[in-house]
Amino acid sequence: MKYPARLLEIFYSFESGGSERVGAALALGLADRGWHVDVAATHSTDGPMRSALQARGLACHGLDIEHHGRLARRWAV
Repeated sequence: MKYPARLLEIFYSFESGGSERVGAALALGLADRGWHVDVAATHSTDGPMRSALQARGLACHGLDIEHHGRLARRWAV
């Protein structure tokens, strides 16, 4: 049995900026080709991109690292 390729794509946020739109297009294109794609955002938990991706069946994860302890704040830009 062959399993689909898996990808975790990481966004800065789920807002509708330029990089998020490009990332969403990539995620949706790969999902349409049979990949299993999850999307995570490091600095938000919700936004228009999350809604759009979930509507198309992609799993989305809001990490919101700015608010999760000292180590996470070191990684925040």
